[in-house]
Amino acid sequence: MPSECPRCGQRAGVKQLEATPEAAWYSCDTCRYVWKGPGVDAFAYIVCSRAVKVQPVLERHPAGAPRAPRFAIDLPLRFRAPGDQEWQDAMTENISRSGVLFRTGRRLTPRTAVEIVLEVPNAVPGGPPDDVVCLGDVVRAHGANGDNSVAVAVGNYRLRAF
Repeated sequence: MPSECPRCGQRAGVKQLEATPEAAWYSCDTCRYVWKGPGVDAFAYIVCSRAVKVQPVLERHPAGAPRAPRFAIDLPLRFRAPGDQEWQDAMTENISRSGVLFRTGRRLTPRTAVEIVLEVPNAVPGGPPDDVVCLGDVVRAHGANGDNSVAVAVGNYRLRAF
C-alpha cells in the first residue's frame, strides 16, 4: 500500500478501496483523490466502475497514435464556461482517463475553459454517492443545428459528496 497520497502528500487517511488481479485502487480521505497503484490517475475508473453496460470504444487518434481507452457511457452532466451564471445540461458520449466527450445544444469553441459536474452515483466503491467536479478545456467541438459534440480534456477533478 502506498505511504502517501500522490496529490496532497498526506499519509493519514490513505486506504485501499478495491483490488483486482491487475491493480489496486486507493483513496485519500484528506483531498478525496482516487488512484490506481502509484501515480496512475483514476478519472475513468471513478466514473465508469459502477455503471451498467459500459463498453470500451476502440479508436485511434487522427494522427494514428493510440488513444487512451474510452468507455461508451450515457451519464447526465452539467457544464458552464467562465462567466456563465447558468449551468447547461448535456449527456456524455464516452469517457477516458484524460477527458470526456459529450453532446450539447450549445456551441463551444476549442480552448474554452469549462467546469463540468458529472452526476455519478456510488463513484467510489463502498462510499457514499458523489458528483465528480471537473475543470478542463475544450479540445474539439463539431456539429450544427443544436447537436454539438464537445471533447474536453480534464485537467483537474475532485469528488463532491451529495
